[in-house]
Amino acid sequence: MADRQSTTSTKGGATYDELIKGAVDPYYSFNLVDLADRRTGNVVPLQEGVNTLVRQIDQTFADIEAQQQDKKIDSFIIGKSHARQAKAGGGGYSKSYTKSYKEFDRLNPNTWSLDDGVNGRWRKQYDKDGYSGLIAITAVTTDIIPGHVKDAHPNLINAEMLALALEQQLIHYYMLERGDPRLGNTSFDPGNLCKTPPYAGIVYVAYKLKDR
Repeated sequence: MADRQSTTSTKGGATYDELIKGAVDPYYSFNLVDLADRRTGNVVPLQEGVNTLVRQIDQTFADIEAQQQDKKIDSFIIGKSHARQAKAGGGGYSKSYTKSYKEFDRLNPNTWSLDDGVNGRWRKQYDKDGYSGLIAITAVTTDIIPGHVKDAHPNLINAEMLALALEQQLIHYYMLERGDPRLGNTSFDPGNLCKTPPYAGIVYVAYKLKDR
């Protein structure tokens, strides 16, 4: 399995280190793990991907509480979002699409367009609801889904549906297996889906802190 990770910031977002240290006002950031197998280029089996993301969430919370020792995680919500290709501002053009867009990299948010994605979720929902931060933990693209899976349901399987499956499995785990009382998800509602399939699906965790 792939173990590439990225804590890259993007325009408008904070770096991971800034956010977990509380060095910036509440905002969104990235602590991404790649779920593509380095040997095959395909996404790892679903349960393996879920297990990887559980470790990513747990480690993220451990990082936050280690850096802000007077705080602890009070509650969190697991969600999904999406990203589209960012328009190129000079160089870095994609060879597989038009020269108007940057080459998309799952681990480089600077190649993403997030206007109605992660930063939109933060501005319109979590910031208003008093959350301490939102951290994207993975991004998946349709090209890492095995061909036989896409061929079985050609009008259904895409990056957004993969992100939805990961999100739901994570909610099931923290609610029904671990029984984590901090989980703020109150249903298994998949939420809204994009009218046009996005380039990538994103899984994130939003959290609130409280004093110890």
